[in-house]
Amino acid sequence: MSGYSLGINLVLLFIAGASANAATADFSGHWQLNPAQSKAGDEKTLSLDIQQNGDTVTLVRTYQVEHDKELKAQFTCTIGGKDCDFDENGHKSKVSLWYDGAALVILKTNGDKRDSTVEWSLHLADGGKTLSATREIVEPSDSKYSLVFNKAEAVAAR
Repeated sequence: MSGYSLGINLVLLFIAGASANAATADFSGHWQLNPAQSKAGDEKTLSLDIQQNGDTVTLVRTYQVEHDKELKAQFTCTIGGKDCDFDENGHKSKVSLWYDGAALVILKTNGDKRDSTVEWSLHLADGGKTLSATREIVEPSDSKYSLVFNKAEAVAAR
């Protein structure tokens, strides 16, 4: 094997290993919003409850809009699979998931008129104790929000 071929094979092996490590990240946990480190819009995400079992993810998002009314949005979907049903407090949308490096990307389509298409990009940090999320409303506007969540042991009493 020539030095050039060996070099190419090592690079491909490194890329394959990096992809496999990214695909094994476990986003499971109860994640509480850290308001001091977050830039949210009118719709305020309070928490994310994520259960990941292999490539299957169940996510429950608790959020507030007007008058501090708490709402829930939830789905169960396979990463890299087909579009899945997404229940946004009674509104039926679609969602699909995939990895972009170490980030878990969630794309919602057919949403409510105020945020019909939204892309979330989730990143683990601080040894899995922090979840950084970018929430970009693609349609009808082009708004982007940065959210930081801390992993909690249990759901806080309200």
